[in-house]
Amino acid sequence: MLGLGLAACSTTQSKSSASSSSSGNSAKKTSQTTMTKTSTDDSKADGSLKTVLSETKSKFKQLSYKDTKTGVTLKYNLYVPENYNKNKAYPLVSFIHDDSVTGKSTVSGLTQGYGGVIWATPSEQAKHASFVVDPVFSTSTVSGGMGQSGSAVVKKQVQTYLDLLKSLEKQYNIDQNRLYGTGQSMGGMTMFYLNSHYPKLFAATLYVSSQWDVKQLAALKHQKFFYIVAGGDSTAVSGQNSLIKYLKQSNVAYTHRTLSATASAKTKNQVINQMLAKKANANFITWTSGSVLTNSQQAMEHMASFDYGYTVPSVRDWLFNQRK
Repeated sequence: MLGLGLAACSTTQSKSSASSSSSGNSAKKTSQTTMTKTSTDDSKADGSLKTVLSETKSKFKQLSYKDTKTGVTLKYNLYVPENYNKNKAYPLVSFIHDDSVTGKSTVSGLTQGYGGVIWATPSEQAKHASFVVDPVFSTSTVSGGMGQSGSAVVKKQVQTYLDLLKSLEKQYNIDQNRLYGTGQSMGGMTMFYLNSHYPKLFAATLYVSSQWDVKQLAALKHQKFFYIVAGGDSTAVSGQNSLIKYLKQSNVAYTHRTLSATASAKTKNQVINQMLAKKANANFITWTSGSVLTNSQQAMEHMASFDYGYTVPSVRDWLFNQRK
């Protein structure tokens, strides 16, 4: 990979110039890919956030995408796999931040926590080399309902994000059958909206500490996901319970386990693999109420729970094992 001492570059790219990519990928893209599934039996604990950032932060490019259709300019961080080969199709994972990052610097999408960077560590890339895309929105993507009744999004912002993904698919050889979405709080809400309105966009999704109007989530009956919340985050728990109830009423198989957020990596790995053995597409984890606050400086379980959703290797491996 690129040396840790390299500085991230800042580049502005418009929609109209998408075909003139620095990737130089003008050759016909490979449509057939060989997907080797990763074992989900990984009980190794992730490094500290400081360690993860030291391994990844400088390897992301800080870019911006000007969408001539919506008029919105969207800042984003982009990680390109080591030794990118334009004749090989790669998966892509995209993380959307919570509202505390909205309007801040591009790099804040990385430094806010594990969600934007854990995918780019050397150990993760060795298991499943992939692109990582972390947009940083200038305004909130959620315009109403806060993920509950009457939930709505700022459509120009969301459409620009979709157009960015399309632009990247033109620039690089990205496997469209292996696009993965994830987000925390506002980002998770945005992912719920995307999966309800564009059900064939992602192969699988990881929702963290978020919720959405369950009346809009019929498409999730046919989708693959993990949905992780803290037991003391009442709004997210309500959203999780509503979706579980809906799936149960719809006779859709699912798994649900409650455990401490501070359980050992070995215990979490065992629990997740017990869930995966059921081969359900819908999977729910609830951290025991109060457990996310044990080692946190946050006063509320909502924000304290974010990083716990991204530091379970077996969940990340499961995500990359899915395809459309």
